[in-house]
Parts: sequence; structure tokens; C-alpha cells
Amino acid sequence: LMYGSPLTAWWTSHWTLLNIKDNCVLLVILLWLATVLLDWPFVWFAMGKELRRWGKALKCSLLLQSVSYILLVGWYILCGNHSLLTCKVVSPEAIGIPDNVCIYYISQDDESVYKLHPVNGVPVKVATLPRKPDEKEPFLVFLANEEDSTKANLAERFYSFLKWNENIPILSRIAETNDVLLTQFTDRFKDSIYGDCNYFIGRPLGKARESNHRFMKKYYAEFGVVLLKKCEGDLPQHHNQSEKDAYGFAWQDWQEEKKNLFALASPIGMWWIKNIIQFENDTILFEFPNHQICLFDYRTNRIALLARGYGATAAIE
Repeated sequence: LMYGSPLTAWWTSHWTLLNIKDNCVLLVILLWLATVLLDWPFVWFAMGKELRRWGKALKCSLLLQSVSYILLVGWYILCGNHSLLTCKVVSPEAIGIPDNVCIYYISQDDESVYKLHPVNGVPVKVATLPRKPDEKEPFLVFLANEEDSTKANLAERFYSFLKWNENIPILSRIAETNDVLLTQFTDRFKDSIYGDCNYFIGRPLGKARESNHRFMKKYYAEFGVVLLKKCEGDLPQHHNQSEKDAYGFAWQDWQEEKKNLFALASPIGMWWIKNIIQFENDTILFEFPNHQICLFDYRTNRIALLARGYGATAAIE
């Protein structure tokens, strides 16, 4: 349905955390009614000349499609992963991320850069994009200032796998490098999307690097987000990568604690997860399709839609 007709593509592009449950129910009802009406004349024709009654044919069509849809809905529930629908959707303030965190993101409305303190909930425009998005959506990164490595610049980054990548400055020296989600590049990772880090592992901000938990997104939407826990004692034998990245992550130090914190991968739609940012209280920020910047607390299974935008990064004030 996400990539079917232009009508369904347009409709589903407006689905968000705030309306997906209602839209799923509405979609089932509309499809059920459409099927009943489409099958009505065929049921009437199949009844034979002596028994043909339009009213009776409608009742039979209703009964047949009701039974059919009960079986179909049950089958759809078994297909894929709908664990996102079990999360409690709350306001961003209810997630409880640290008060000193601010989020920078690109608004979907005017393609400008906004700054948001989730506690206050009022985004403030801080800059316009130096270059408008083209075939590849840009995202925001903090880079160390070339003249003063203790200061961080906010930049617009374009990335295309094995083609090109580019960093365009937006704001210079706006924070200390220790207080931002700093993107670092080495010769080994100079062409990677977020620099020297594992793309599938959530990037920790500030003291979140000291946490005993990390968050990992899987390649397929069906597996969603996985909770990792720091190993104690002997290291798992299947983890043989010991080199740490710029955020202190090495595979050998971690093991899976809980699979599938949330995910949506089913016939009604595929919501891939990207750009996970971890805060010191182990709540996370991430991005869903349709330009949704979200917050999640795995301990309470609560989720919130923070803003409509993309390319987010974070800093401490």
C-alpha cells in the first residue's frame, strides 16, 4: 500500500505516529465496503434466476466479505512486525530527555534549520540551508572547526554511497566539541555517512557514551531497534571486532539484551528507522519515514513525535 497507486501513496505519505492506528482501521473499513459493493452484482448473478434478489445478494456479500476480512486481518497481523502499534504515543515532554539537550533539524515546511528544546517544545529558526535539497536529502552534522578544534561548526552534509559527499558550513563555532554530537572522519571512514562510527549503532551524546546500553537498528525494517548491553566477564566468541569507533563502540564489548523494541514492517507499510541518537538517560531520538523526528523510552515503551523534519543532530547547552 505504501508504494501502490498514486492515491494510496499520497495518503500514506501523510501517516504519522499520531494517526497511523486510526488510518489502519479506516483503511480496513473502506476496503471492506469497497469489496462488498464490488462483489454484490457477482453474488447476485451467482444466486440463480429463481433466488436472485438484490437485497438478499447484498446480505450474502456482507456475510462473505466479513468472514473473508476477519481471516485477512488475522493473516496480516501474523505477517511482518507491528510492535510499533503497541507503543504508547505520548507528548514529547512525557519522554523525559535531559533538560540541557537541544535538537537541530531541517524542517519539512520551509527547508530551513531549526533548533528545538524538547522541554519547551517551541522550535526556533536559526539558519537557511546553504544549498537546497536535490535528489538526495541533506542532513545536519557538527564538525570540528579547522582553526580551533575545540569549537564545533554546524554543517549541511550531502551523501551518496560510492558517488560523492560534501559538507557545507552553516553556523561556525556555535558550541564546544565536547557538547555536540561530533562527526569525525578518518582515512578509513572518510566516505561513510556519519564518519567514524557504525551506521547501525545509535550515536551517544555526551555522557551517554558511559551508558551500559546502546541501541542498534537492523538492516530490515521488520527487526526494528535492538537493545544492546555491555558485556560482563567473558566476551562472546562470535564478536571478533575489537577496534573502537569515534564513539567508543566495539562489537566485542556488547551483546543483545532485548530484540525488537519497536518496528513497523507489514503489508500496510514499511517504516525504516535511521539516525538514532542516544541521550545520557538512555532515551533515544530517531527518524521515521514521512519526515518524522521521534523520541522513544524503552523502559516505559512510550514514543513521541517531536517534529516534522529530517537530518537531525543534537547538542548540550
